[in-house]
Parts: sequence; structure tokens; C-alpha cells
Amino acid sequence: MSLLIDIPKSFTICLIGGDPEITSIQENSLSELSQKYTINFCKRSDSFTGLYPSFSQIVNELAKESTDEFMFFVNPKVNLKPELIEEMLIELCSGFCWTSKIAFGLWGTTKELFRKIGLMDERFIGGEMEDFDFICRLNLFGKAVKWQYITNLYLEERSKIGDLRGLSHTVFRNKWVELDGVLYLDEDYSESKKIKTLNDSSYISNSWMNFSESVFLEYNYCSDWFSKRIEVKKFKKEQIYSNSNIIIKSTPSGIKFEFLCNVDTEINIFIVNSFGYLMTDTVLLKSNTWRGYAFHNKENRPVWIGDLTDYCEIKIFHQGSKIYHNKYVKVHMDVNIEMGLMITKRLND
Repeated sequence: MSLLIDIPKSFTICLIGGDPEITSIQENSLSELSQKYTINFCKRSDSFTGLYPSFSQIVNELAKESTDEFMFFVNPKVNLKPELIEEMLIELCSGFCWTSKIAFGLWGTTKELFRKIGLMDERFIGGEMEDFDFICRLNLFGKAVKWQYITNLYLEERSKIGDLRGLSHTVFRNKWVELDGVLYLDEDYSESKKIKTLNDSSYISNSWMNFSESVFLEYNYCSDWFSKRIEVKKFKKEQIYSNSNIIIKSTPSGIKFEFLCNVDTEINIFIVNSFGYLMTDTVLLKSNTWRGYAFHNKENRPVWIGDLTDYCEIKIFHQGSKIYHNKYVKVHMDVNIEMGLMITKRLND
């Protein structure tokens, strides 16, 4: 790999965890880097240790706080090593506009990229779909990225589900529309925040290679989004009101979902157990379709429905809004939800 621009002597490491103790451990693990570089730390835990509504908001605040052009973002679950940061620094100086070691758990970029395509979209709630959104925007931008997901660097653990977790799936499908093999960014949803330009950093953007020079290594769960043909489109729209039925039935090994509606649209269903963990994967249903799912416990193991006696929580989303929420449904209970939906119909000219 050959350098196209000089390696900077100073950069920022953004530690996104809210726990000051974990943040301190991660900062100390990088101490040897300070022998070669001036490292500035931006730490979420210095300003707010509580819950953020979105991962995107954390990233954006830290990015704007940074005084350096080059930035690296570190999830608190990362097994952090100094050489990983230095490798990404070299990659950002070798023609890549964005690089990662653990997808959006450990990644690096520059303020120049955020100036060109905007910051992360804060409409994505609860740490979901904002990575797919940003990847689609990188694809559309057309400059080279280096993507890695080195699994042994990351502590995999299931997170509890916030009140709006699940909303992002329908937000994403409002913003990105797939028709005839092309993924369109709906122009009405394309607004994004940007970082103001204070200095001329065009030397960075001039060094970026084309997207065809991108490198994808290790586990790539985003390969479909990186490979899609993407365009921007202005859609004509009309609002249609429709009655619908959402039927949820228990089965011996899990649950069956059915969505009846006379207009083509989609809903997204989340079912959470009383401990705050997902009982199913995210359930995306189109009109007049059904899907079956097996229940899983917090260790992600299948659960026989006869062994479950507690209540569950049902959340249903449509077009970026929560349309149903019931925390007091018995696992064995059948539910028939009748509601009217205001559906945005895109007219593809």
C-alpha cells in the first residue's frame, strides 16, 4: 500500500462508550501511540453518561468536537490495540475515504468526508440501520472504502431494546426505495448535517480512489449494500387511507404474524420479553403476507413456547412511526389488531 498524502502528526480518537471506567481502560491501552503522534481524545463519558436516542448522534457530536481532520471511532466493546489505529491511519492516507477494522465498531475517516456526504443520519434510532444508510451513501459517493469485520476483536453481546428500537427499519425503507434492481435515495429524505469548512482540506479528497478500488475483508454483512446500483430520485407521492388487520398467533414453537391490508405497504414488528430482550428477529411484513418465527432467549437459543409464562411487549412500526405498543400481552395470547393506516404511495413515473 503506497501513501498518497503525508501521515498526519495529530489525530483524534473518539471513545463512544458512556462508562468512564471502560473509557479510561481504552485510553490507557493506546498510550504507546503518543510516542509517535499527538493524540486528542474525545470522550462521550466526559459530557454525558446516559442513553442517547441514536448512535448517529454520539458520532456526530464527537466528530464536531474533534479539533483534528483525521478521526477514529471506538465502541466500548472493542478489544483495542494501538496497531489497529495506526493501520487505519495509513489506509486513510493511501486513497481510502473510510476504513474499518470492526465495521462501525472500530472505524476511521476524516472531516473532509463528512463535509462531502454529510454526518450520520440521526433519524435512525437505537443503533439500527444507520450503518446500512451510511454505507449506501458511501456507495453513492463513489470513492474507495476499506471494510473489515475482524470478529475476535469485538465482544458480541445482546443489548436491551429501547422504547423506539425497531423504528429505524421503517425509516430506512422510507429513505431508500428499491425498484427494478436499482436502490433509489428518495430526494425528500436526503437531508443531512454537514461539518463547516474552516481550512482547505481538498488535498485529502483529491487523494481518494474510485469506489472500484474498495477492499472488503473478513466478515462482510453489508456486501449487498456495497454492491447495489444506487441513484437519487424525486418521487411523486399520494396519501391513501386503508384499514388493516395485524394478526399475531402463538404456535407450539413460536409465533406467526400476518398482515392484511388492501394497499401495498410494510410494517415492522418487534416482540420483546419481560427482561427487555428480543424474543424474535425483526419482523418486516408486506401487505397480505405472513411469517413464522421461533422464540429465542437472551442467549439466542430457541425456546419452547410451553416454557414461557411471562408477559411480552409488542411494538409495531409503519413509515417511521410507532403505530402500536402493548406491554401487557401474555406469550400464549392471540392478538388481532385492527387499525387504519395512512399510507404514502410512491408514483414511479
